Amino acid sequence: MYSTYFLPFLVRHIKIGQKLKSIPYEFSQKSGKLVITKDRTRVWIYRVQIVLHLIYCIAMLGHLCFGTLTATKKFQGFVFFCMYTVMLCGRWNYDLNVASIQIINSAMDYEKKLVTGKSDLSVNLETKLMMHFLHLTFYSIFAVPIAKLGLILLDPCSPPFLLSMRGDCSSIDWTKSFGYQNLILIFDVLMDIHVFVGGSLEIVYNFFTGIVCLLNYFAVLR
Repeated sequence: MYSTYFLPFLVRHIKIGQKLKSIPYEFSQKSGKLVITKDRTRVWIYRVQIVLHLIYCIAMLGHLCFGTLTATKKFQGFVFFCMYTVMLCGRWNYDLNVASIQIINSAMDYEKKLVTGKSDLSVNLETKLMMHFLHLTFYSIFAVPIAKLGLILLDPCSPPFLLSMRGDCSSIDWTKSFGYQNLILIFDVLMDIHVFVGGSLEIVYNFFTGIVCLLNYFAVLR
């Protein structure tokens, strides 16, 4: 059930997102539901982030379509472009629509009525696997920026990232004094962190977790 098994994972994810200001939601301890944050600064930063995310995706697409890349490099870059595009679709909520969090809130409300009078429900295999998946997803969110950092340090020309858009990217030397290349690298890593923290929340906790919850509901109703 969502409120019993999956909510602690969601709250943990939201707390990280609150610190990074990469999601516009928060968990209300009073109502036990997800709500849109009333912090205007946080909303403003969130909107700036998703607009930057959109611009970043457009820049990557332009580089893949019109840049002087080999076919192999284009296919490599296309994989990353798809990842960023999926994350953008998952987190885009410029108008702060409540539809996505209402799905989760409705599920938790429904569970209260569904389990009333029921004996303790055992944890089925699907729920156990989903809990492991949520753990894996949470740590993968932070593994991706670290992996990307290592990739760019080893090969600054790795597409479709920002440094690869420079014609002289192969001559970048990280051992020299702090310069523009370091600033771009820091921007890329920070972009990754808020992209994957913000983008994965609705995809994981609405879509994947929602499917498992539906299976649980059907099992209880039977």
